[in-house]
Amino acid sequence: MKKAILFILVAALFAAMESPAARGRVYHITNGEPIQLFAFLTELFERLNIPANFRRIPKDRLLLLATGMEWFSKLFRPWKEPSFTRYSAALLVFNQTLDITRARTELGYLPTVSMRDAMEDLVENYSGEPR
Repeated sequence: MKKAILFILVAALFAAMESPAARGRVYHITNGEPIQLFAFLTELFERLNIPANFRRIPKDRLLLLATGMEWFSKLFRPWKEPSFTRYSAALLVFNQTLDITRARTELGYLPTVSMRDAMEDLVENYSGEPR
């Protein structure tokens, strides 16, 4: 499965390179399935036997924490990227669904890997070893 996901990305890149209309354009390449992040992560962690202890933190506090971590990193560790940023916080706080219509119409892109298949791939290939 890992190779299938890589093949999809490479195929989309080649389609973009071969299309004159694609020059300078941005395309979202996803499987086109909207998901609920915490439901997906809860199931994934459960299948990997990793304890998940999610806590709800108000949006304002989370964004303030991320801002503080960015400033701390900028002031005391400028050579290192912060471990948590406002962008990371926004991914957790706000819903987003990437529209792949342009990739479908201009590149002929068709998603072939479902979220279920991607999760199976993650579970199958997870080693539990830190990287």
